[in-house]
Amino acid sequence: SVCIFLPMVMFHKKLGMMGQIFDALAWTIIFSLLCSLVVAVALVPVLTSNYLKIGKTSDRKDSGALASVNRLFNNFFNNLDNGYARCVRSVLNHKKLFILGLVGLFVLSIAAVKFVGFIFMPEAASNYVEVSLEMPRGTTLDITNQVAESLRSTAMQEMKGVKYTAIMSGGSGMWSADKGTNNASVIFAFYPESQRESDWDSEKTAKEKLRKYFNMFPGANLKFAANRNNASTGGLSVDIKCDDLKLLRETSRKVEKLLKEQAGDFVTEVSSDLEEGLPQAEIIVDRAKMYELGLNVYNVGSEIRGAINGTTASRYTDKGNDIDVVVRMSEKDTSRLDDLDEISVVNSQGMRVPLSSFAHYEQSLAPVTIRRENQSRIIHISAKPISGKSLDVVQSGIMKIINDNIPADENVRINTSGDYEEMMKAVVNFGAIILMATVLVFVVMASQFESLLDPFIVLLTIPLSFIGVMTIYAMTRNQLSIVTVMGILVLVGTIVNNGIVLVDYTNLLRKRGYSLDEACVEAARNRLRPILMSTLTTVISLMPMAFFPGEGSASMQPISLTVFGGMTFGSLMTLFLMPAVYHIFNSRRERVAAKKAAKAEAKALKKLEARK
Repeated sequence: SVCIFLPMVMFHKKLGMMGQIFDALAWTIIFSLLCSLVVAVALVPVLTSNYLKIGKTSDRKDSGALASVNRLFNNFFNNLDNGYARCVRSVLNHKKLFILGLVGLFVLSIAAVKFVGFIFMPEAASNYVEVSLEMPRGTTLDITNQVAESLRSTAMQEMKGVKYTAIMSGGSGMWSADKGTNNASVIFAFYPESQRESDWDSEKTAKEKLRKYFNMFPGANLKFAANRNNASTGGLSVDIKCDDLKLLRETSRKVEKLLKEQAGDFVTEVSSDLEEGLPQAEIIVDRAKMYELGLNVYNVGSEIRGAINGTTASRYTDKGNDIDVVVRMSEKDTSRLDDLDEISVVNSQGMRVPLSSFAHYEQSLAPVTIRRENQSRIIHISAKPISGKSLDVVQSGIMKIINDNIPADENVRINTSGDYEEMMKAVVNFGAIILMATVLVFVVMASQFESLLDPFIVLLTIPLSFIGVMTIYAMTRNQLSIVTVMGILVLVGTIVNNGIVLVDYTNLLRKRGYSLDEACVEAARNRLRPILMSTLTTVISLMPMAFFPGEGSASMQPISLTVFGGMTFGSLMTLFLMPAVYHIFNSRRERVAAKKAAKAEAKALKKLEARK
């Protein structure tokens, strides 16, 4: 079990953020297993020798209700052992048919992957929903606040159980480094799950209600902000690359329109990072006239900035609070471009010179942001997959819509990125880690069994566990994710333990002189209770997290769900598969050994006859 997590610890950096999350989990399990090993080797024998009574439970002379319970359990387990032994004999008589049936189930489980679906990361629950609002560039802060307040008040009429709401608006002016005045965020906070009434809204239900308001405000671009509790990159991105800026913009607008109009079954919250130029008034200064009038660029710029944004003229203290006194022109004097002519600048002689006497203004668009990737101009069209949709289905559906409606152009390159690509990279890396872990497990078992065949028999339990994994996911209607792959890694280290116990005891009985058939049946009968105990303790401990995850633990639920399903079905089938496979391989070994012995005996007889 420890060997399983060594590759994870060694190569966690290749998994990026996922590696950081699972690295701590791997170290926790490694140290827990090592401590349990020390306890099993050092403490358990001491406690056993002092407190455990030798003898059968049936020999105890209990009385009353305890004796009845003791007899009841003894009869139950004896009947279970005998019934299981009969089933094992039946399986040994139909080995090929039984194994063929399991192979068929394994093939069906692989085919079920497409049916179950795959997502990058399960969405972690949150008590907050944040809606990002973006108005057209140049929108004033008052108008942006009005739209944000309208969204908040409209949504509050329908939503229940909202703890509080908040509106955060963008920057305070044209020289501010904050977000622009056309940006705002509306935050809805909800009560924790333990404090909610049955009809109160959660994050999920609130998003469903809010999403229908996204098209109610003309000119506003609304979308949900990323949940900080999630490791997901935020969804799907369509990347459009082209060196011709005009063609790039045209194609990106077409793709964005297509996704909004035709891809509603796959994605929502479609947006583009294409930025249009911000309308601006460019002040052009005649430097010769400016110098003649005793002015310089710094003074002119300071006066314009002070007139529009204001200048801190003084500061006063009120009850211990420092308050700035800002002097600026009134809004009615700066609402029109013609008002720029009324701004005057003090020259070196102390005279006020009107701006119109040495400068004029021209209306234009501010330079647009041009993004590049690998020296190519690029625009990203982002969208969020519909909840419950598999990423591969979403990706293929999006690309089909684009390919069917946008003609191929050698100058334009369109592909997808985001969660799907991250998922595929993580699956490949996790697959390599699981393969390395399986090899390490094989090496450890081979050194213990002193055989290459017995470890191979034990490893056959791993594909059986995958049948259980797919079954439990299909029954619970959950989707596979990267966390599921981590659960499979944990499962590889635990499911083989039952096979090791069974094969090891079968080998022991063979050394004691049991026939192959009797060794398989008796080993299965005698190891049934230990296997059931180890399996049930694991499965029962995982049930709360697998089926009743607490608040904030939903992102780790796939690990427990994977181990639960894999251990339940895998352990059950191990009890029948191990005797059958062991019997097949060892009966063949016995036949080969018998042929060699017969040949050696015939050879010896020929030599003996030759001597006579």
